Amino acid sequence: AVVSTQSTGYLLMAGAAFFVWRETGFCKQPLPLVVFFIQLALNFAWVLIFGKAHDLLGGAIEILVLWVAIVATMVLFFRVKKWTALPLFPYLVWVTFATCLSWSIWSLNRDNPNI
Repeated sequence: AVVSTQSTGYLLMAGAAFFVWRETGFCKQPLPLVVFFIQLALNFAWVLIFGKAHDLLGGAIEILVLWVAIVATMVLFFRVKKWTALPLFPYLVWVTFATCLSWSIWSLNRDNPNI
């Protein structure tokens, strides 16, 4: 279920980015797409930091930065075309949940950093 949820989320994000690109291109108004790709990189980094390196505090801090980047992407997409921010909402909800879990896991295990 997680894989299909993630796949659906990535398809929604790609569709929104595509419509922003069609509206603005990369040259006319690059900031929305630059921030979009930054948040994608942050998403990938969180998996490496939290999941692979087991850096609980680093992952918890990084996912907060990711959350801010998603909100920034949504605001920038909204300014281009209002509806293009909507497909990112399920992603924001998912990352909000993951943020709560990350901080909870860190809080419960801060005395045992070798998890």
